[in-house]
Amino acid sequence: MLIVMVSLAVGLLGLLSTRAALPRLAEGGDPHAPWALGLVGLAPAWVITFVALLGSSPAPRLPVWSAAAWIASSSAALLGAIVTEALVRGASASGGRPLAWYWTYGLAALLPAWLIAILGNVVR
Repeated sequence: MLIVMVSLAVGLLGLLSTRAALPRLAEGGDPHAPWALGLVGLAPAWVITFVALLGSSPAPRLPVWSAAAWIASSSAALLGAIVTEALVRGASASGGRPLAWYWTYGLAALLPAWLIAILGNVVR
């Protein structure tokens, strides 16, 4: 449970810091900059819970639930990055939106994967 609490704290810190840095770091006009900031905001928190799913025992096999959560979380992260990048590309082609809109897409890319990894650690 300590892993989950640390991950939540890191996630909140990443969320607040990238949101505060958004106006300065994503001034350009490229919507991928705020999208990447959103990804970077949750990536450390996701990695903490994702790696914790592997466990610390030298057992040759993971418990079934941990293995399923590990695979589902990595799949959700990859799918989320692909889908939200396509959404960013489509939204930028159709017209300008606020920077926070693209930043939210970045958060949405990793949020399902992070929640799956948290659930996997809680159930384990």
